[in-house]
Amino acid sequence: MSANGRSDLLQYARMTWADWWKFRPVSGGHWVTVTMDAAGELRPIDRRPTTFINLPTGVYWVDTSIHHASLRLELPAAEGVLNFLADVDLSWRIVNPVQAVQDRVVNGENIYRPFVEHELRVRSRRFEAARFTEAEEHVNNTFVVRPVELPCGAALLNCKVRLRPEPDTFGHLKQRIFDARAAEHRAAENRAQLNAVRLTMQENEAEHGLASQSARFEHELAALAERNRLELEQAGIAHYAKTLQDGGIEMLLALRLASGRTDVDDVIQMVMTERKVDLDTAKGIVEALLGQRLYNKRDVAPLMAGVSAVIQKQVKHPPLGAPTPEPARQLTGSNPVSDADESDDADDDSDDPA
Repeated sequence: MSANGRSDLLQYARMTWADWWKFRPVSGGHWVTVTMDAAGELRPIDRRPTTFINLPTGVYWVDTSIHHASLRLELPAAEGVLNFLADVDLSWRIVNPVQAVQDRVVNGENIYRPFVEHELRVRSRRFEAARFTEAEEHVNNTFVVRPVELPCGAALLNCKVRLRPEPDTFGHLKQRIFDARAAEHRAAENRAQLNAVRLTMQENEAEHGLASQSARFEHELAALAERNRLELEQAGIAHYAKTLQDGGIEMLLALRLASGRTDVDDVIQMVMTERKVDLDTAKGIVEALLGQRLYNKRDVAPLMAGVSAVIQKQVKHPPLGAPTPEPARQLTGSNPVSDADESDDADDDSDDPA
């Protein structure tokens, strides 16, 4: 505000000698008084001089207070066809009153706006519209970090900028972010499903591996049992062949009976084949062998002699009145002799020395 109540940056008043003595110009506060003489020389004063070389013909009052202003600018982005919208808040003041008077400053915006817009456009072109936050940070960190001298004796003291894309561009960027988030969500769900499938496959593979291992073990055990059985059969065949070669059929029959009563049926079949007798005669021979205890392996030599004698006797003279086996009761390994014979066997076994 000037001394006469006006708010212009520069106030001017013509001065005569009489006016000079009536009005006492004093500089102070946010105003600076600048005198101009007839030669056009300008000189700031803070009090009325008592003498003059050249009497002032006019007086200027210059507003040197700090002024605040706001601007709305469109700044180009790196794409060229897209823009940033910039909200600018700045402060400025006149720091050289004499220069301001010489340049006839009447509006501060005509001084700072061209400079600010030019500098911001240079900086905004370095960034794409999607990087508006980076552009804003860069501008605020590099522009007007200290007072900047402007034309016409003014200075830019401070400048803060807020950048954002144009509404259409901002909506597009926003939708792109939402789409990216949705894609990330779908990708996360897919990863979870893949992990679940992978875990299921691993579990199935583990179960399959255990089943395969169990089946392999069972197969190996069965193969081992089969090999053992074949080895035992081969050993038995070899043993019986050697026995047959060394001692004849009598020795073979004695060993088969001595090996256990489960071989009785086989012995009967062997007697029928070797001696060419019928079933009843063969059964009688075997019952006679069993009745005379010729089935114990403890003494092979007496066993051989007894077997041979009994077989010859039964073939030539079968016993008279020998009981005929019941048709429904076949002589097998589980019941080769009568209960009486079994009790006799038990008694004989108990009499044997340990």
